[in-house]
Amino acid sequence: MNKTIIFDFDGTIVDSFNLALDIAYQLTKNPSLTDPIKVNQLRTMSLFKAAHELNVPRRSWPILLFKGKKIMTDRLLEIQIFPGLINLIQDLANSDFKLYIVSSNSKKNISKILDKNNLSQYFESIYGGIGLLGKSKILRIIMKQKHLQQKNVLYIGDEVRDIDASNKAKIKSIAVTWGYMSKDLLVEHQPWMLAENVEQLKKAILIWQNS
Repeated sequence: MNKTIIFDFDGTIVDSFNLALDIAYQLTKNPSLTDPIKVNQLRTMSLFKAAHELNVPRRSWPILLFKGKKIMTDRLLEIQIFPGLINLIQDLANSDFKLYIVSSNSKKNISKILDKNNLSQYFESIYGGIGLLGKSKILRIIMKQKHLQQKNVLYIGDEVRDIDASNKAKIKSIAVTWGYMSKDLLVEHQPWMLAENVEQLKKAILIWQNS
């Protein structure tokens, strides 16, 4: 049976952290978001803890997310694919891996970036607009709809919620350290494997493929 790899998008395939940081500052005017030391501290926290640290009331999250997504759409062309990811995606698809994307970013935004980089044809489907706590549900839906066995599905992401969603869906995860959250925080949540660069990611995928 073909192996299936599901990717997160922001922070995993595309380098959108600095843009997201700029948008967050634009919306909140919190000076901590312009302080490199404070930003590095925030990367050691979960999304919810970071929001609390920045004194962002939970009731304001929906409107901030809505406004943030709109601004990101307007500045979409600023986002770049991480070095090495284009070749990796091409190689995986050409090696008969089935590739999907599950992301909180919108399907429209994701498609535009993939089209710009000639990557759309390598993905079977894009599941965008997933809520902050909804990834595990989508992972289970994909497996059910596509008749996939858990052992044949791998999820790759850069955040704690990606690891937690994989664990809830009972599939293996690889956490990449070039995205939104620090290595130490990712390790704390026990991904199946950790990758600090694309070469390590390739090796981890190969180990999973042969397991």
